[in-house]
Amino acid sequence: MAKLNHTEKLILQFLKEDFSTKNLGANSLSDGYDGPSMELIQQGTGTDKVDLDIAIESLEKQRLIKTGPTRVVGDNNPTPAVIMIPFIVSDKEYAYLTKQGYTSAKEIEVTRPKSTYRPQNQTIIYGGKFTNSPIASGSSVNQQQQINTSNGSDETVQSLLNLIKDDGVTVTSKKEKEITELVQAAESGDSLKSKNIFQKAFDSVSDNVQKVGWQIVTKLIMQQLEQP
Repeated sequence: MAKLNHTEKLILQFLKEDFSTKNLGANSLSDGYDGPSMELIQQGTGTDKVDLDIAIESLEKQRLIKTGPTRVVGDNNPTPAVIMIPFIVSDKEYAYLTKQGYTSAKEIEVTRPKSTYRPQNQTIIYGGKFTNSPIASGSSVNQQQQINTSNGSDETVQSLLNLIKDDGVTVTSKKEKEITELVQAAESGDSLKSKNIFQKAFDSVSDNVQKVGWQIVTKLIMQQLEQP
């Protein structure tokens, strides 16, 4: 398998989180299932359309994901004298994991340097069915943080600040402003602005805390997109 770039890793992690929230079995990885739309994947990973399209194509070639829905082309041949072989094409409206992709997504989570692990084993994000995988800590300490994104901006801002503080980073007034702007951008559904602010606000924390923080931001963006 070729080395995955950052965008490809984000997509695999996003699809794995989507798969987990749907409580699907391993057979779905073989038989296929309706994954998130390309729009949701783009918003959830904070990537632009060009980078997304390139990454999706690469992941498909590596058989880590599949896209759908599919349709048969060339099955209605108006000229009997000409032999046309039907083939299947994808409309690429959504993407989903294969078995190999699911395994690769799990490996992405466990190959982070152990020196960056912190004693925060699990974060549960409410405001919809959204539970991320446990975070390895390398110690016997078990901590659980519960973050309810449906209780308003103030609680979400405080939860993100606590997440940063627990990682050993001093929370300054500048940091508070960045986190407030981050939550506001996410709640407006602006993934690109959210990503830019996130990179500044979470630049000095560990990889694992960055991952959890981005999952919270992703949930806020998805809640906005799913509103009627």
